[in-house]
Amino acid sequence: MYNLYIRRKIVLYLVTGIICSILIGANITVIKYNTALSEMMVEMKIIEVRRLQIERDVKEMNSRIRQIDRMVPVLHEKSTGRGFLLRAADDIRNRFAGDKLILTDMRGGITRVSLPVQIKFDFDSYYKLLKRFDYLEGETFPFFRFRTFSFVRSPSGKATCLIKGELVMPAGGSVR
Repeated sequence: MYNLYIRRKIVLYLVTGIICSILIGANITVIKYNTALSEMMVEMKIIEVRRLQIERDVKEMNSRIRQIDRMVPVLHEKSTGRGFLLRAADDIRNRFAGDKLILTDMRGGITRVSLPVQIKFDFDSYYKLLKRFDYLEGETFPFFRFRTFSFVRSPSGKATCLIKGELVMPAGGSVR
């Protein structure tokens, strides 16, 4: 009788142990699922923030492309760029009458066309020097790229300046 009582209790304890083991396993699975779900929700929020940032960046990029399109002359895509470069060199010559302007051969590439330029002039005040730099730096299309700059001051107070650079613009049709 005592044996039967113990046997029933052992079976009851085994069944209870198996049920508890199943419940503990299910609980662990649910906890892992909740943790993974929480991590996924955090990552989804990060992805959403990045998506919004990319949308803002694309809008900004499109805005800048429209600005560039407004700056580029209409005839640019149909030309080789040489006319624009020569016109810009002529503008520099007219703007700084009396300066020595030396042009060398144009260089053309797949994406850009350039015209090497040397400007030599005398100045007696830094204002005149800065005025020339400001004009050259302000060129938008084609723009002036400075390569070297040097000046020598004579004992009389006059100085001679030599600016080497190039007028550069994108080759026809390569703005985009």
